[in-house]
Amino acid sequence: MNREEALTLAQSRFRNRNFFVHVLAVEAVMSALTCFFGADDERSGH
Repeated sequence: MNREEALTLAQSRFRNRNFFVHVLAVEAVMSALTCFFGADDERSGH
């Protein structure tokens, strides 16, 4: 599943806008942690 598919799925499942914003914030944090620990961003799915 690519990012666009994941966002579409999240939008369809999470009708509450605040929860969807939380999902985006978690994505950003996970991506930053991936970079911080030197992992491959694409391989980790972020």
